[in-house]
Formats: sequence, C-alpha cells, structure tokens
Amino acid sequence: MMVFYYPDAFVTCDLRNLDDRYVKRYPKLIAEVLSPSTEEFDRGDKFKDYQHLNSLEEYGLIAQDQRRVEC
Repeated sequence: MMVFYYPDAFVTCDLRNLDDRYVKRYPKLIAEVLSPSTEEFDRGDKFKDYQHLNSLEEYGLIAQDQRRVEC
C-alpha cells in the first residue's frame, strides 16, 4: 500500500524529484505545523511512515501557539 501525505513544507535536493511535477519522493527535510487536530497524527503514525524514507534527514515540528520548534 502506498501512502501519500501533503506536508506543510519540505526541502529536497534530489534530482530524481524533477521527474514528476506533482509528486516528490525524496525529501531531505519535512516540516509540519502542529495544531490541536493534527498534533497526535504528526507525532505518531505520520512520523512512523516518514521514517521509512531513506532520503529524510530532518523532521521538524513547529508549534502553532508558542515559540517552539522540535527536530
């Protein structure tokens, strides 16, 4: 089963991502803005899925209601 997510922001340096205009498969950094309705999923199952990406080096969580960033 293939899973697709739309992160709040991501960075990629992999030239293979140029092959498809709409789908990026090799992110280097993914950032998610936490909200009350998404925080549990962003920290849990979504993060577990992201850990299977060999290209991923950083996963950042940005608090919406305070000055806090977690990597």
